[in-house]
Amino acid sequence: MCKISDWLKPPKALVEYEISSVDLLSLIRVTYPKALVFLDDNRYYCVAHEDWGTVIRDVLLNMPAYLTEKFDCENVSNLCRCRTSSIYKINTMGEAVGPSPWGYHAFNLFVSVVGGEPKLFILEPQSGDIYTVEEDSGYSIDRLVMG
Repeated sequence: MCKISDWLKPPKALVEYEISSVDLLSLIRVTYPKALVFLDDNRYYCVAHEDWGTVIRDVLLNMPAYLTEKFDCENVSNLCRCRTSSIYKINTMGEAVGPSPWGYHAFNLFVSVVGGEPKLFILEPQSGDIYTVEEDSGYSIDRLVMG
């Protein structure tokens, strides 16, 4: 017999990195000094950038179809955040809202370890596109929930 809990296990062990809420907030403030930020935990866990590919692929796989006003951008972003936390126990996939190439929009901000240092990246969960926060992607954050 196969249990649903067997399906929710990560396919491989990922190396976790830890960051405090104080350090995470400082990192976010460098790029988004005016954003309204809600950090729900004291300690945050992320993985190396090469492991995020596995996480994001699995989290976005079989995502429900976009449905205007019923399952739209904020629902997709929220589900991406929740799946990352529930399946991988990684609480550094945040739900962000702000200006984007598609107008005011919900998307995700996540923390990845690159060269031993935590870095911020934007994920457009509807397409799987990933951007560094430094590049001119057209995304900005007014509100962020992480944890």
